[in-house]
Amino acid sequence: GNKHTLAVGDDGSLWAWGYNGYGRLGLNDPHDRKRPCKVEFFQGPHAIKSPDLVTAGGASSAAVDGIGQLYTWGQIKKVGESQVRPHAEHNLGGWRVRSLSFGNESFAIACDGNKEPRRPWVEGCESIPHVITWGTSKYGELGYGGSKKSSANPDIVTSLTGFTVKKVAAGVGHTCFLLDKDVDESSFPVYDPPADEPLSGKRGAGAAKGAAAAKKAKKKK
Repeated sequence: GNKHTLAVGDDGSLWAWGYNGYGRLGLNDPHDRKRPCKVEFFQGPHAIKSPDLVTAGGASSAAVDGIGQLYTWGQIKKVGESQVRPHAEHNLGGWRVRSLSFGNESFAIACDGNKEPRRPWVEGCESIPHVITWGTSKYGELGYGGSKKSSANPDIVTSLTGFTVKKVAAGVGHTCFLLDKDVDESSFPVYDPPADEPLSGKRGAGAAKGAAAAKKAKKKK
């Protein structure tokens, strides 16, 4: 994460160390740690089954316990108090999480839900894969498309519904998804931007200026 680290023990225990700003270590206090300390909550039925179900983000952390419940701590929302110990995300209860990743200000999970739209997964029911994201988006990293950029609450990335995403990776200003090898690539949505669409960001602006300068030089010749 950003100045902090999480690790999972062989027994499913969770360990945290580093900078503890906003309570991102989940140790129920504001103090930094120079060596690994056990996050006491994740033991017994709450022990973690896989390191893939733990993530350290910018100023936050998250883990899925042995029961399948997602817990977050640290600064999840810009408005409101931060959590100094694991807090259950009940609005995501019932989703069967396969992978999760927290970026600087964006959050993403790959999960299975009910075949009915926007319904959590239920044992014995036919499931359908989803990707859910939320947080602040400056460069479209939440993947919603269109005019919607940010979301304070978890929302489904509709363009990825039905695609089995094996891994998610949320970085600074971008998100990557690793799809199952059996996914039919021809059915995957592809965005083809218009030729006159300006590139976003400072680097994009620089590239646009460079292209304009090249055209100018060509005309002079």
